Amino acid sequence: DKKMSETADRIRSLMDRHEWSQGDVSAYLGVPQPTISNWLKPEDHHNYRSPGVVVARLLDVFERLEMLAPSIHATFVPPARDRK
Repeated sequence: DKKMSETADRIRSLMDRHEWSQGDVSAYLGVPQPTISNWLKPEDHHNYRSPGVVVARLLDVFERLEMLAPSIHATFVPPARDRK
């Protein structure tokens, strides 16, 4: 599904923008790290899972918050020591 593939691309972009690992994104979105790993695998991989609509909406909210209110957004970013 193209929409879910776009969501995985947005997660990759988030990781690049903040220099985050999959563990960092896991803490940020509140999902297990193996789930993040499965979302980021190529679609033809046997363990591939696509992120759902809820994840896309959460990214919408966080991206807007990051742009419009960075200090509030920062409260959702786990401290570096917790993002391993």
